[in-house]
Amino acid sequence: MKTEDKEGWTNWTSKKEDLLAELLHKMSIRMGYNFDKVHIKRGHYYPKGYVDIETEQRIIRQGLANIFQNKAFFPIYAIIAPDVQRDFTGKDEDGKAIAETLPSEQSAEKENGKKGSQIL
Repeated sequence: MKTEDKEGWTNWTSKKEDLLAELLHKMSIRMGYNFDKVHIKRGHYYPKGYVDIETEQRIIRQGLANIFQNKAFFPIYAIIAPDVQRDFTGKDEDGKAIAETLPSEQSAEKENGKKGSQIL
């Protein structure tokens, strides 16, 4: 189904809700509860697992929205492997000067024409 097929999505969503209500109704009967389908469809009965999933998805969506709107950041931790560690003098273990920019920064400079610019 294509995302622009609104009628198809509406039908699919409606069918999904009907099937879920039917499943929950049969489960409630089997477990000794007396929930009717109307109450289930209106959300008066909703399994904890579904609530947990909805809550987690809402938290993820809000977090990503904040990142995309520059209201929050995504933490990144850089770990330097022991064989790559260097001192802060700008020289490697043999005393040779280390390039001032990393290869990825050099390519960004070529693309943007600015020193120290980064492509994210």
